[in-house]
Amino acid sequence: MKNKQSFFMCFFISIFLITNLFVPLSVSAEADVRGPQSKEELQKFVDTYFQNNLNKKNVPGAIVTIVKNGEVLLSKGYGYADLDQKTPATDKSVFRIGSISKSFTATAAMQLVEQGKLDLHKDINQYLSSYQIKKTFDKPITLHHLLTHTSGLDAQTYAITTQDIKMKETMAQYLSHNLPKRILSPGVEAQYSNYGFGIIGNLVEERSGMSFEDYMQKHIFQPLGMGKSSFDLKNNIAPDLATSYQYVNGKYQPYPYDYVQLSAAGELNTTAPDMANFMIAHLQNGLFQDKQILSEETAKLMHSKHFTKHPKMPGIAYGFFESYQNDLPAIMHQGTISGFSSEMYLIPDEQLGILVSANSTQGRSLYEGFRTEFLDHYYPMKNQANPIKEKTALPELKLFEGNYNDNINPLHGYGKWISFLKPPLNISILDNGNLTLKWAAFEKEKEFAEISPRYFQEVNGNERIHLFQAKDGKQQLVLGYLPYATFEKLPWYSGVHSIFLFGVPILFVLVSLIFLINWFIRRKRKVADHTYTVKFRKMFFAIAVFNIAFFLITMPFLGEAIVYGLPSWYTDIVCSIPFGTFLLGLWLSWILWKLYKEKVGSWWTKLSYFILVLCSLGYPMFLFYWNFLSVHFS
Repeated sequence: MKNKQSFFMCFFISIFLITNLFVPLSVSAEADVRGPQSKEELQKFVDTYFQNNLNKKNVPGAIVTIVKNGEVLLSKGYGYADLDQKTPATDKSVFRIGSISKSFTATAAMQLVEQGKLDLHKDINQYLSSYQIKKTFDKPITLHHLLTHTSGLDAQTYAITTQDIKMKETMAQYLSHNLPKRILSPGVEAQYSNYGFGIIGNLVEERSGMSFEDYMQKHIFQPLGMGKSSFDLKNNIAPDLATSYQYVNGKYQPYPYDYVQLSAAGELNTTAPDMANFMIAHLQNGLFQDKQILSEETAKLMHSKHFTKHPKMPGIAYGFFESYQNDLPAIMHQGTISGFSSEMYLIPDEQLGILVSANSTQGRSLYEGFRTEFLDHYYPMKNQANPIKEKTALPELKLFEGNYNDNINPLHGYGKWISFLKPPLNISILDNGNLTLKWAAFEKEKEFAEISPRYFQEVNGNERIHLFQAKDGKQQLVLGYLPYATFEKLPWYSGVHSIFLFGVPILFVLVSLIFLINWFIRRKRKVADHTYTVKFRKMFFAIAVFNIAFFLITMPFLGEAIVYGLPSWYTDIVCSIPFGTFLLGLWLSWILWKLYKEKVGSWWTKLSYFILVLCSLGYPMFLFYWNFLSVHFS
């Protein structure tokens, strides 16, 4: 009996242990399961997001593809590829993915590195036949520098795009007469460069002996089964090309087709299924089905960090940028062209890839919103980094308070003015040592806590900031959001540039009106002015009219129109007007000297006239410095 009791007791204890030990383990294991678990559930999640957000974010249509573990989980379209024709967006719709093209160009270059036809660390001049990079600095530019946006080339944007196919040139032709100046020694600063990747595309042509399009078709698109992809608008894809739009005053306006002079930097047309194949190939380190477009070693080299300002910050890989969202290391690229906005996001550790492309200038908020909701749903953040106990001293942090501008601004040629027209990034330091960031690129203000010296993590978010001091003592910062740019603190007087550009023409208008009213009143009262007073007012009126005319004609060219270049009638005639007003300003100063000499008018009149002379001479000089005129300062 005792043996039976012992047996049953052991049996029930065993059952108890099994149910209390193994069940929690199974629950824990289930809780650790992350990522999409079924295609049906994933499609429901994605459908819900895009159905709820397309109209809300003013996006007509989008294509989406999601891959995991070498399999396509979803590939479809939402909304419309063409609003007028009511053509739905599908996985057959062709979208333009802009600068995501750079990931393809980098892949092609690395194939040639594998073959020994290109070297990552040799002077690229030895490969170029149509032009040569000037030896402005002792250190030569290498393929490594081009791939990491650290070549030090000026961030030129002028005439990089055309809407006239007849104006389209080969990359070699275009670069031979549009090569940017070198402004930094290579490897020092990251500065996003379309020209850098245009040169890479030209290197692919030089070393392969093929046109860039032919090379991409033979060595990347065909092996990956990307039959609806092309850097040229080929006949087999043109009928399926989606129409892109910009949302203006409550209405969608079609966006014209742009031809990019540097095709390798951003002219790829493609579909969701084609992009799925490319993402799978990179997630599998160059392998797609039975095709190996890159060796595993080369693919891993491409995906590795090669430049960063801080070891914990997202850095730059070859053809990709790093990203850390919800503690998941990722490599990605975004692209914008002709009203299309796209993002490719790869998470190698999860073998997961996402591509979203929208046919709207408002597409960025759509794909960033989807990425955030997707990762929060399937890969919620586990731990938020804790603030450090010994924070950087508040007085030291206060030095970083102020407005910042990024370094993706041309320093030479037309467009130099972009640097002071773009909205600045603002940093404020709180009393608790946290900082807040305000910037037009972010929908709302963000707060950051210091988690290591001068390295900050967004509170309840993913963004990161590193504050540092350059060798010249200037305060700088880098954002995880833009690993390819450095932000520098602006001097206190930086806002004066915009005030001067827009304020002086307003002053010209107001003073001219005052002079006209004064002339009308005096004429009616038959009161005569001193001869030099009359001459001064007439001369200033002429200067004002010419400067106002220049300003009004220039206004439409201050925006993105600069990427298409400027018409010759504007650059040759209109941009020469301020040179004439400067000469008139010298004449005006001579008249003022006569007024002083003959002691005409009160001290207040002379002072106000002196200010007008300064504006008449200073405005053309200001325009000259910022390269608004037909002859450039730099």
